[in-house]
Amino acid sequence: MGTAALLLALLGACATGRATPAADPGDTTATTTGTGATAGDGAPAAGGISLGNPDLVPDDHTGPYAALGTVLQSPDHGPQLCHAVATSYPPQCSGLDLAGWDWAALPAGSHESQNGTTWGDFVVVGTLAGTTEQDGTLTLTEPPRLPGDAGDLLPVARDPAAGFDSPCPEPAGGWRAPDPARATEETLQAALTRAERLDGYGGSWIDAPPVSGEPRPDPEDDPALDPANQVLNVSTTGDVAAAEQALREVWGGPLCVSTARRAYADLLTVQADLDRREGLLQSSIDVVTGEVVGYFLVARQSLQEELDATHGAGVVRLEAVLHPVRG
Repeated sequence: MGTAALLLALLGACATGRATPAADPGDTTATTTGTGATAGDGAPAAGGISLGNPDLVPDDHTGPYAALGTVLQSPDHGPQLCHAVATSYPPQCSGLDLAGWDWAALPAGSHESQNGTTWGDFVVVGTLAGTTEQDGTLTLTEPPRLPGDAGDLLPVARDPAAGFDSPCPEPAGGWRAPDPARATEETLQAALTRAERLDGYGGSWIDAPPVSGEPRPDPEDDPALDPANQVLNVSTTGDVAAAEQALREVWGGPLCVSTARRAYADLLTVQADLDRREGLLQSSIDVVTGEVVGYFLVARQSLQEELDATHGAGVVRLEAVLHPVRG
């Protein structure tokens, strides 16, 4: 795929915290000692993964599956439901073979073609033969739908941009840099490096809260965004006050230090075990919720139970390309 970027269909989870106010109401450093709970359909709550996770499939499920994604056919392969798409033009794809696909039967304007490659975004429903993306085929049991016509076939997706709000309460007067001269891109990077060396480091992320009711641009979409307007969030299983003091030695911008559910080093160990599992498409660490996320073609209930027994409930969250159609 060359240097083309991969857009992975991995969804982040929303997170909040049981926050305690900063000792000084005028301070722009806020700390919280609450563990992260999660919100959203199917997301894990504090203490363990939700039994209502819509991605989980009983081993005896024989019904159809539904999915929303890019379907792409190229000179190299037939129609496939992509789990990853390279942003070249035309795009490139690896995914699950589809049987019963007919581009000619689809509405005009629902797809495009370039240099022998045809692609578009669709909701597909079908029965699965095989257990992995490599040996599997999804045979359509009904005509494809456009993304806006999914109805109740699919669970409510987690918003990848959600969940990065600071778990700390907003200080009186809003999030302001106590020392703007040390709230630069250079000091931000220095603080992130120092955070990774903290005892019990859990993770770090950036939040750009609204200004005067207007949403700030995403830092990744606007590289010129002033670092002084970004809240540096760091979590640790260690001493929160000591972590705050260490970070304040280099970072003069808004800061939230919170208690992590789990240390990042422990999550890396869990991720290494998950990466050995057959059929894994992608894994990641959600530093906000303190979970390892495993992305499979189908997320089996039995695998979730095995991972819970091995690593503890709520440590690994399974997500999937295909969602069971129940009822």
